[in-house]
Amino acid sequence: MSDSYSEVSDSDVMLTTYDNPYNPFTQFVEWNAYDILLGHHTTELLGRIALTAQELPEQYNNYVIVEAMREIVREDVLGIYRLIGRNETPIVILPG
Repeated sequence: MSDSYSEVSDSDVMLTTYDNPYNPFTQFVEWNAYDILLGHHTTELLGRIALTAQELPEQYNNYVIVEAMREIVREDVLGIYRLIGRNETPIVILPG
């Protein structure tokens, strides 16, 4: 692992799904409720993949979280996950 983790910010991107119309940056409560309603439980999945620890520096934990989000998108066999930027408007893509 490189020392470039100091340049990664957790505020750059967030993990979401194509079927969630809410922006997790600005509408987190609604986004999370809808995510749970759909049965995705994205925050729980991210928590299982991102191995963070309070004893580690915040910048390192942020790096680990961003890398975990990228891994979830890369390994997504259902094709439902994507990364969204802070200023992006979610575009819902319905199945079928």
